Amino acid sequence: MKNRKTSMVLKFGLLLVALVCGVPTRVSAQGTWSATGSMGNPHTNNQTATLLYNGKVLVVGGLGANDTTVATAELFNPATGTWSPTGSMGTPRSSHTATRLLNGKVLVTGGFDQPDCFPNCVVPIFATAEIYDPQSGTWSQTGGMMTARANHTATLLYNGKVLVAGGFSEAGVLSSAELYNPLSGTWAPVEGMDVARAHFTAVQLYNGDVLVAGGYDNDGNALASAEIYHFLIATWETAGNMHAARGFHTAARLYNGRVLVAGGLDASLPLPSGFVGLASAELYSPQTGTWTQTGSMTTPRFGHTLTHLYNGKVLAAGGEDMDISVLSSAELYNSFTGVWNPTGSLLGLRATHTATRLFSGKVLVAGGFFIGTGLTTAEFYTP
Repeated sequence: MKNRKTSMVLKFGLLLVALVCGVPTRVSAQGTWSATGSMGNPHTNNQTATLLYNGKVLVVGGLGANDTTVATAELFNPATGTWSPTGSMGTPRSSHTATRLLNGKVLVTGGFDQPDCFPNCVVPIFATAEIYDPQSGTWSQTGGMMTARANHTATLLYNGKVLVAGGFSEAGVLSSAELYNPLSGTWAPVEGMDVARAHFTAVQLYNGDVLVAGGYDNDGNALASAEIYHFLIATWETAGNMHAARGFHTAARLYNGRVLVAGGLDASLPLPSGFVGLASAELYSPQTGTWTQTGSMTTPRFGHTLTHLYNGKVLAAGGEDMDISVLSSAELYNSFTGVWNPTGSLLGLRATHTATRLFSGKVLVAGGFFIGTGLTTAEFYTP
């Protein structure tokens, strides 16, 4: 017992010294993974997952069996741990966006359709948009965007409108932006970004403005630049440069108002053989308008997910660390210490999956792929 007490005191002392002196310390973080029901069909490569007001999760589109784009949608019920089909979109889509509106309906925009003949045929990119009604479980068409786009972002603004920005079209990477009005079902142009970008992130700040960061330009170069959309005056302003150029990264808003950006890729497109992801992470402060480096992840990641938990920590899960190397590992970011610590590993290897924080605080991870195989499996992370 004496040795055990001594060991506990020593561990606590080392942690205290690390916190006081600013020495990064990694400890084993709590958190477990458990299996839940599987989807009826694979959903991978830029499918979407949306938490509905009734607590269920809507997963839509992406690539299904045989790497073809699907129009199917499925609902997860956390109370039963089961999935059920819920109609299909009018158009198969991947690399689209899905946004829960204030009225509880879900707006799906753009994306592309990858047919069986890919890559030896044209891949159509869509301007069309659809609405999912959770009450009836049905889909209906709404007004189409002014510009066809995929790998763009969509953000619900405080006024109920939806800001869509960037992405790519058949003409190349876009800087344009537009607003969807749910009351009229129509789109209107707004001032475009200073920089054309796709595969970037968009995070709403507490004041309602939207921070976009990184991505790839039309020449296939990763970007370090960032911009802010001021929704009250519908204009963009530059927001400094990240310390690392990155695309295919993730971002999450913290309780202190800062935005955490993690991982991704800095290699030029098309990606070279053997490319390696980024482990670095950084923070944007809306108060100062500046970027600062924070602790790096324990593992380089892209195609991963980043989820802000109710306890304030941020969960990074799965993804790939390098070319054709899928991960099952997960880790937690502590915003007080700026340190990442390993947490329990996923039950299976997966990348380009979805992660949804449920009302219970658990995180639902679903779909994705493992070395070319689309997954139907799903699992819970319990903090």
